[in-house]
Amino acid sequence: MATIPLVVYDEQRRNHRPIVEGKEVIHPELIPVSLFPGNIIRQNSDGLYAGDYVMPPVIRVDVVNGVDADLDFVNGTESTVKTLDFILSQVERWQPKQIILKLKAGQVFNLVKSYNIENCHLIFTYFGDPKYPDANLQFQTSTLPPEIQEDLTRPVLTSIFYQHRDLWNIHGLRLKNSKVDCVGVSFAIPGAPATYMLGDNLYSCFSDIFLCTDSEVNLVGSVINKADVLSKFGLYGIESESVNSLKCYATKFFVQGRPAEGADALFIRKYFIKFLSGRYIFNIGTDGYRALPATSQGNVDSTGILKFFYSIISNLNDPVSESRTLYTWPLVDVDSGITNYFYDIRRDHLRRPINIISSVVI
Repeated sequence: MATIPLVVYDEQRRNHRPIVEGKEVIHPELIPVSLFPGNIIRQNSDGLYAGDYVMPPVIRVDVVNGVDADLDFVNGTESTVKTLDFILSQVERWQPKQIILKLKAGQVFNLVKSYNIENCHLIFTYFGDPKYPDANLQFQTSTLPPEIQEDLTRPVLTSIFYQHRDLWNIHGLRLKNSKVDCVGVSFAIPGAPATYMLGDNLYSCFSDIFLCTDSEVNLVGSVINKADVLSKFGLYGIESESVNSLKCYATKFFVQGRPAEGADALFIRKYFIKFLSGRYIFNIGTDGYRALPATSQGNVDSTGILKFFYSIISNLNDPVSESRTLYTWPLVDVDSGITNYFYDIRRDHLRRPINIISSVVI
């Protein structure tokens, strides 16, 4: 079937003619779109569109230049707010299907309370790095993605700890049927409280930045750092009776800013990723606090399942940007491998894990 060309009206010739491809364009804002109910055509910056894909709102968070003001989660809206707490409270309230949060490079963002996130795709990334363009944009100056560059100035997410019913907790995201992508960001896991005492059972199930119920977290070019060798706080908690996913690409798990070394640091590694016992009812206002088990030796009621994807990336040289990529740590081996970064793995009589489906040996 022959293709019908686009036609414009030529004012000089006073007739219609085909447009000259490559030289002439029709701006979508000049084409009237009917407001009649049921019309799915809309004007985008690159042309007219008819479909069901909704552009997610893009929210920049800048503690210096942002302003916390009421937001309308309109398709493709871009706004700049001051605090992470403000926008996460809005997400918790309105529960958008998808939202992109761009955090100012080099700034620190505190999780000052816990946020219940349901049925949402939440993306944390950065903007304003002095050397690299923003993530998810066309990258012109390097052969490798900016989010995995080692010298990227990453924004830092950290959490505030608190005590409830004599148990230590940290604030974070309580995810249900949700997905979180962390692209080119860092996490600072807080150190032990000043009144620190030994014993896992003095920490609650709320001792991780992400508490996951049937949810997914993806880490790309991310750095996770535990502040000391004492606290049992971590990054990722796997709820019982749920199936979750964790993907790591060019990501580091550090203790005190470096690979774990020494007896204390090697011991504390296992609190990064936790299988949790018991059942937390996911309702706002429900008091579901419970202690971690007294030991981490495969408790039978740690019934959550984790799909774990772990990609090993070495320190690659980028000749264009004259930098190196963020290498994966830990590697996969017996002594320092990722196996040692889990709390409460359950194993069968042959020592095979039964609550992890993994792309690497656990």
